[in-house]
Formats: sequence, structure tokens, C-alpha cells
Amino acid sequence: MRLCIPPLMTLFVLASLSWPLAAGACESLKSRAEHYRDLRRAGGTARQLARWQSQYNHYWNRYQDCHRRGLSAQGVERVQGQAPLDANPQRWRRRQTEVTDPVVRSLLRTCNYWIDEYNQQPTEHARQYRASACRDFASAERRALNPPARLPAQHRPLSECAKPGNVLDNEVLECMQGLRQPSW
Repeated sequence: MRLCIPPLMTLFVLASLSWPLAAGACESLKSRAEHYRDLRRAGGTARQLARWQSQYNHYWNRYQDCHRRGLSAQGVERVQGQAPLDANPQRWRRRQTEVTDPVVRSLLRTCNYWIDEYNQQPTEHARQYRASACRDFASAERRALNPPARLPAQHRPLSECAKPGNVLDNEVLECMQGLRQPSW
């Protein structure tokens, strides 16, 4: 007696064997990878460690592939279309500055680019990029307009100014800056 299996059934059987059907299939691959990772952490011979690393890489790659295919319980969310527009967009005017520093000018161009982008398409992403770029520009402009005060150079080494018993305090700091004579 000859058993005849239709070609469509054969294709279905082969496909089902090559793809895990259970939602927990990805998690089982992850647990196998973690098992080999734990074996490596426990230690062993160089040959064992190399074999376990190879097995870990194999199962971890299969786990990642399983997630990409969307076979896990979490799956991969696929999004199509445009990002939603903000309901109440706050349109900003382009920024200007008198600072000639090239870094500040570059940050100004980036800030103005994202202002224009948001004003044309007020999406959440454009708003976040605009806020970040303009915050960086404002910070750089502030630093360029008000540079931090420089501390006076140290005139004496610590060995000359340290108090007996290697005590360090504000007087020692003043001595190192040349504001006080070591009188101790």
C-alpha cells in the first residue's frame, strides 16, 4: 500500500518543523543561552569555555532571530504611516546670536533646523529634537558670553605650604595660590 501525501500538506509540515509554534519558543532559546552563559561564569577548562561560548552565541542568535520574526509573546511592533501631530503645537521663532564662536554657530544652525522642522510638521519627535538642540545652543551661547572665572595659578607647591602633620585647610590653599605666606 502506498501513502500519497499532497504537496501542500508536505510544505505545511516542513514549515511547521522549521518554525517554533509555541509562544514560549523564544523564551526557551533564551533560557538555553543563559544556561551556557552561567556555565562559562562558573569556569572550566579553556576547551569547555570555548564550547560553551559557541553554544551561547548559537542560542542567543536564534533567540534574537525569533524575536525579529515576532514569534515571542512580546513580539516586534511594526508601525506604518506618519507620526501623529501635536494637538497644540507651540511654534517658535528662529534663534539669532551675536556670538562668533564656530561651535555656537553650528548649534544655532541645528536649533533653527529643528525649529523649522517642527513648525512645518509638529510631531512629538521633532518637538523633542527641537528642545534638545535649542537647549544645547542656549547653554553654549551662555558659556561663550560669560566664560567661567579662572582661578589664580598656583604659585607654591603643596610641600611648601602644608601645615605640620600634613594638615590641609583653607589657609594652605591660600598659601598655594600665593595669597598668604606659610607662617606655621
